[in-house]
Amino acid sequence: MDRQQIDQSVHYESVGKMPSLSFSDEFKKKVRCGSKTQTIRSLRKRPFKVGDTIYLFSKLRTKHCERLGEGICTEVINLKFVKIGCVTFIELPPTKTLLSRFNEIALAERDGFETYGSTSAAEMRLWFEKRYGVKRYQMKFQIIRWKLR
Repeated sequence: MDRQQIDQSVHYESVGKMPSLSFSDEFKKKVRCGSKTQTIRSLRKRPFKVGDTIYLFSKLRTKHCERLGEGICTEVINLKFVKIGCVTFIELPPTKTLLSRFNEIALAERDGFETYGSTSAAEMRLWFEKRYGVKRYQMKFQIIRWKLR
């Protein structure tokens, strides 16, 4: 095993023990420069908590893994996707408050979706539909926000 392989294996062993987030190429640049400081993820067995150190990567658990930065978790908000009729809404448990379209647009734009206005919210809903399909209605998610170190 050469030096790079040893460093890589040590890196992967430590990644499993720390709260890490991996981002696709479409969001990598925004995460690195700090214009994207929020993500929406399915709820984990060990949920993120305010004060956690978060390690930010691209292509985590691959040989092309790249560290994008490190941050401190500043806010965590639980959410669910709900369908009423043929329209998808974002619900904030435990109050079951539905996010207004205005706030949904703000959420999508803060999450790094490119287009602006109502199309950014539509783009975000479409992204989750492609990623999770109908099972997103049975899943719980977290909005995770951080400040870069």
